[in-house]
Amino acid sequence: MNKSKLLIIGLILLSLMGKAQKDTENSIEKWKNQSDYIEFLNNNDVSPAFFYNDASYLGMFGENKYKINIRFDKVSKISDENYSVIGKSRLKGKIVGFTGEINIEHVEFNNIDIDSKELWLVLIGTYKFLEDDKNGLFHGSYRRYLIYSWKDNSIITADSHIELSDLEGYAGTWESVVSGKVYSCHFGFNRYSEELGGDFDNRGGEPLMNSKYKKFGWSSHFATEYLGSYGNVDRYDKWWLEK
Repeated sequence: MNKSKLLIIGLILLSLMGKAQKDTENSIEKWKNQSDYIEFLNNNDVSPAFFYNDASYLGMFGENKYKINIRFDKVSKISDENYSVIGKSRLKGKIVGFTGEINIEHVEFNNIDIDSKELWLVLIGTYKFLEDDKNGLFHGSYRRYLIYSWKDNSIITADSHIELSDLEGYAGTWESVVSGKVYSCHFGFNRYSEELGGDFDNRGGEPLMNSKYKKFGWSSHFATEYLGSYGNVDRYDKWWLEK
């Protein structure tokens, strides 16, 4: 095939790609004034908004705000509004597996960046995870940001945007199936809403914890130059893998 024909084919492909992206932009412009992006859910698998290949979530458990790590090992789409979850929790050194579901009840528009070809959305819904030993149940509600790129048709979390990190997370409880006793349990990737932490957060615009909670699993967060930072410093230590 000569060069002129290859050039023509290339131009045609570029034209088709450009048309597809323009159609997507037009669809997004049409959606912007809608209250729910149900059409987006119908056409996409949003499990990447919840799942990290090499990281876990960080949270507070109970009145003393013990550090708890939550890991999603697998998130799979069941239906447009329902996703199955297999994971593990680590609390006071004990690791327990769980299975359950995440339900998406609402999707809100947050932002659109035409230059970057990105659409920002907020997923809102509920979750319920039953421990494998049937001793406990995690349940509550959540807000999760996602970024959809129509440049490469990908979905990623919005964790790199620090201004969103304290506006999302999972807020709920852990309930003993045996005794019925209920403990608060809130978790997120970097941090969680200050309102859920009470006096855990020293405020002032920085993610710094009250030192009185250091002994409840947070000592490693006082071992760096950012003393008392409750950023997810141990999110990559692969604690969920068998040693």
